[in-house]
Amino acid sequence: MSELPVDSDEAAPILYVAWGRIGDLLLATGHLRHLRRWFHPHPVWLLGRPEVETIVKPYIDVFVPLDEKKEVSQEERQHHLLNQLNRPFSKIIADIHTFYGGVFVIGRLLEQLQAPQKFIYEGYHLGANLAPWRPYPAGFEIIPRQPAHDPDTKEVSTRHVLHHMAYYIREVLKRVHIAHELVCPMKPELTGEETDESICRKFNLEPGKYIAWQPVSNNPKKDYPLPRWFDVIGSFQDQVFVALGTRSEQERLAGRTAPNLINLCGQTTLPETIQLIHQSRMFLGLDSGLSHVASILGQQTICVSQNSNLGYFFPYPVEYGFTNQHTVYHPDYVHCSGCFMTCCYEPIVATYRKGALCLRTLPVEQIVQKIEDVLEAEEDGRHHDGVVQT
Repeated sequence: MSELPVDSDEAAPILYVAWGRIGDLLLATGHLRHLRRWFHPHPVWLLGRPEVETIVKPYIDVFVPLDEKKEVSQEERQHHLLNQLNRPFSKIIADIHTFYGGVFVIGRLLEQLQAPQKFIYEGYHLGANLAPWRPYPAGFEIIPRQPAHDPDTKEVSTRHVLHHMAYYIREVLKRVHIAHELVCPMKPELTGEETDESICRKFNLEPGKYIAWQPVSNNPKKDYPLPRWFDVIGSFQDQVFVALGTRSEQERLAGRTAPNLINLCGQTTLPETIQLIHQSRMFLGLDSGLSHVASILGQQTICVSQNSNLGYFFPYPVEYGFTNQHTVYHPDYVHCSGCFMTCCYEPIVATYRKGALCLRTLPVEQIVQKIEDVLEAEEDGRHHDGVVQT
């Protein structure tokens, strides 16, 4: 990235600032894939975390990584980025997740970037317990959050992030006077290489004969307790479970093993992980990026989710048509949806230390039953011309 492309003033690039992680950017592909067409002839640059490059590269011209090396100070990282981004942009669009943490970490950087128009979303959840006031970066036009009754959309619900993304992008296009034919819903996609069974041979797996499993995530507060996870996989001795995740997530497994477990955490790249999910029988995971990968790939996906932001990320709105997605959550805490882990039943320090109460007390039996239901539906589907009814 030492020498970035230089464009004429007439075709100064659009900069999309992606504060979100893999799952967030997957959901954003519904509009990212249109940016080149909407803003032609301006090239599209994207500033984001290094791990999201695989997801966004089909839709952009230049990727600029947010360097997250621990040995480099935040000031040094921002100085390095300013050197790379020291040029005029046509427009800057911060993704909707910038409201949550991004304005504190890269707010000063965003203020120093050059563009006649800069946009940021007010936030998709402004709960009183989440400090709704934010120091939005100077020079940005704040797009107010989607109203409860949006006259420009036929969408039924306004809670899910997909709805907020569609609304935000529509509002940006209005303000820059770009006429568009934006068909809702803007369905996310995962574009890349075709499915390849050779990935299974590499890891001595049989295609379609294992359950891909993400036991932990990059956010421990959203993790299901490991002893309970192993009770779940212990209930299916006839099934092979393949654990997927990063090297740091592998360390958190602390050497736990099971006769029917193959642990590949930290041993695969993201493209390899995606291929392994694609070749699996089904996917079992958390409210995390790989559950979005599996859902969008069309795999039968069981997401074990906390209730705290139920409906914002999982399950997807029905109008998006993902009938392959199954969300398991604690029935006693449905009324808590929207607390975003500011739990009313325990001190917030307990939640941050132990994880979400609604998730860590979720009965093992519920997850086991959902896996049995999906496996049974798969077996029934084999007797109906291969069509699985869910």
